[in-house]
Amino acid sequence: MKEVSGFFKHYRSIAAAVTLAAFFAVGLATDVADPVSANEATAPNAEHQPAVGANVVVNPGNGQYSTLTAAFDAINAGTHTGAVTVTISSNTTEPGSAVLNSSGAGAASYTSVTIQPGSDNVTVAGPSLQGRGLIELNGADNVIIDGDNPNTAGTNRNLTLQNTAANTVSFTSVIRVALNTTTVTNADFNSFRNLNVVGSATGQNVSTATATTGPQNTTFGIVIGPNASGATTA
Repeated sequence: MKEVSGFFKHYRSIAAAVTLAAFFAVGLATDVADPVSANEATAPNAEHQPAVGANVVVNPGNGQYSTLTAAFDAINAGTHTGAVTVTISSNTTEPGSAVLNSSGAGAASYTSVTIQPGSDNVTVAGPSLQGRGLIELNGADNVIIDGDNPNTAGTNRNLTLQNTAANTVSFTSVIRVALNTTTVTNADFNSFRNLNVVGSATGQNVSTATATTGPQNTTFGIVIGPNASGATTA
C-alpha cells in the first residue's frame, strides 16, 4: 500500500493529466446528467425519506437510509438542507454510483456535506458502470469525506470505499469529482481524508481534462489499497 498524505490537487485553466484514475477521476464529464440520480435507471422502490434535518444516518436495517446512494438522493431532493452530516454506522452495499449534485441544482440546497463513519471498520462498497465512480460529486462544493470515526479516540482510518466493478469494466473510479458543463463548471473545496480506497482496475490508467475552469482547492489524505481482485495497483 502507498500512503498519499496531504496530497493536494489545485486545478485552474486545466489541461492536466490525472493519474491514479482507478481511484479518483477529476474533470469534465458530459455523460453525467444534470441533476443526476444515483444510477442511470430509476430504482423501482424509493426509500421513505424523513423530514428535513441536518443529521443523516446510514445504517442498513436500522437507520434513516440503507445506503449512501439513498442518502444522497434525499439531499438532492432537498430533504436535508444546510450543513448536512451523513453518518455511516455499518457496511453498505451500493446499487451503483452514489451521486451528490451541486447545491442549487434542482431542489438540492446545502452549505456543506460531511460524510463520516459512526463505528470502526465500516465499508461502503458497490460496482459502478464504465466511466463512473462509486461516489460522484456532480459539481458539489464543500464536501468532506472523513474516514475517522469521531466516537473513537485518536485519528484513525475507519472507513473503506471500494468499487467492486469487474476489472473488465473500464475507466472506473472510487471517488469521481465530475462536472457537467451544462449546469456547473466547478467542484471546489472538497476534502477526502483518513480513508482506505480500493479500486477495481488491475492496472494504472490515465484520465485527461481540458477546460477554462475546473475543480479547485481539493485535498486528498488517503491510503490507496489493492484493487478488488487483490493485485496492487498503486
